Parts: sequence; C-alpha cells; structure tokens
Amino acid sequence: MSYVFIGLGSNLGNRKENLRLAISKIENTFSVIKKSFIYETKPFQVNEFQPNYLNQVIKVDSGNYNPYEFLDKLMLFEKELGRVRVRTNESRIIDLDLLLYGDEIIESKKLVIPHPRMHERAFVIFPLLDIDEKLFHPATRVSFMDIALKLGESGITKL
Repeated sequence: MSYVFIGLGSNLGNRKENLRLAISKIENTFSVIKKSFIYETKPFQVNEFQPNYLNQVIKVDSGNYNPYEFLDKLMLFEKELGRVRVRTNESRIIDLDLLLYGDEIIESKKLVIPHPRMHERAFVIFPLLDIDEKLFHPATRVSFMDIALKLGESGITKL
C-alpha cells in the first residue's frame, strides 16, 4: 500500500459539483484519507480565454493498484465524468492528475511520477500543503513548503 496524491481541476460547468463527483467516483474504489481546501485559479499556460479553474488535492490509499493501474482508473473516471481529450491545456469538465505515488520515481512513456510540472503550479502545491506541510519532492528532495515560498500565492484564492 502507498499513499497517492491526486490533483483535481475543473473549469467547465458546475466546477464544484464536478470535483465532488470525481471524489465520489474515487471513493468508490479507493480510501480517501484527506482532502485539501478548494482553490480558484486562473488558467495556467494557455493562450485563449478560459474560465477560472477550481482545484483540489486529495490523499488516497492506493490499495492493491500499482501506479499504472491507478492511472488507468483515473483516466476511466475522467471519461465517465464526460472528459473528452482533444488538445493540450484545453478547458475541461474534470482533470485528475496522479501527482505522487508514495516516494516512487517513474519515467516512462505512459507515466511520469512525480508529476513533471507540479513544482511550477501553485494550484497544486498549496492544496498539497493543506494535506501535509512536511511533504517533499521525491526526486529533488526539496520541501513543498520551500517550493510554495518561491511560487508565492499570486493568482490563487482559497475558497
């Protein structure tokens, strides 16, 4: 068993309900241990207009799922909730990112853990710290608190 951190995001439809529905789907398969606050953020690294996102992080028990099986489950939940992938960084009804899987470091075509851009995203780091202020990046060994201090809170609002 490993602890897994999942980043959730939504900027289409009833964003708060989309997060709730995603967590409900996850809870049907995995044990959710803790949830962060919800944050509202501006779209990140996009060139077209998009509505603001609601973001959250949850900590779950991986159960008997390896990281690849876990990712497959998250992709299935996204599909069941109506996500259609057309292009990168598009608006979405739900986004489920596998951020951390225990202390594992994986770099394959299908999966990169820790999430490769999480350290650049305040909308991931601050909710992650809501759950555990003592966490550190498994690959760089830098604390997420130090990363948060460098990123700052600009553009992120706790709801």
